[in-house]
Amino acid sequence: MTSGDDSVKLDRNKELTPVLYGESGVKILGDSDFPEGLCFCLHWHERMEILYVTRGKLNVQVGSLNVTAEAESVVIIPPGRVHEGHAGKGGAKYFTVMFDIPPFFNRQPASEKYLKPLFLQQTNFLPLTSRPEIVAAVRSVIKEQLSADRCASLAVTGGIYSLIALLYRYAPGDTAPAYSGGNFRDSYRSVGLDLESVEAEDPVESLKKRTSVGTTGNLGIEKDRSWLSALRKRVSDESSRLQSVYSALVPGISEVIL
Repeated sequence: MTSGDDSVKLDRNKELTPVLYGESGVKILGDSDFPEGLCFCLHWHERMEILYVTRGKLNVQVGSLNVTAEAESVVIIPPGRVHEGHAGKGGAKYFTVMFDIPPFFNRQPASEKYLKPLFLQQTNFLPLTSRPEIVAAVRSVIKEQLSADRCASLAVTGGIYSLIALLYRYAPGDTAPAYSGGNFRDSYRSVGLDLESVEAEDPVESLKKRTSVGTTGNLGIEKDRSWLSALRKRVSDESSRLQSVYSALVPGISEVIL
């Protein structure tokens, strides 16, 4: 992270929650059912995510683009791309397929040609597709991951290679980096955020307003903030006590010196 203020603005929206992938190197959050409203706040991460919609409409902002994914369509979120999602009227259901790129590296030239640029955020894909081959590949990965077959993890690993190949084949986008590490303020403006308007806003209250239920969910932020407030009060009280002791001692010390 650079020393500039803009880097802090971007990094506070970076998702830092660790993901446990298991044997296959893939994590699937399955068939989540959301009411109309916010599904996930604006954030970014270094892993890749695929959203497979099974019901309703999911409005997703991917970088500077806004797309509406309907049933049997796929939203593609490359590494480093900021994104936010809202369920349309009547709600929406979707699977989330997530995986880091480095675990899929190998010594084959194809890895250097296709996976390395993806990891370095130098490759982009169309944010939305209903191409049958891609949808079928995503469904296959989900089916294998959720199965009890003893070889499922190997099948899922192979499925990810096939899926990435299909994205390159049928859904190529521009080749500009999704996240260059340059002017972060400009990156935010490209997705419609006005940093000045939120600069002084309480982050917890901001998060509450950006959720459909008006809470911070299971993040435990209120508990942490309560603990921090209590700690601040203790520090303040102790500082006041020490100041009183100091004030009482100074006259006596001055008399001794004189």
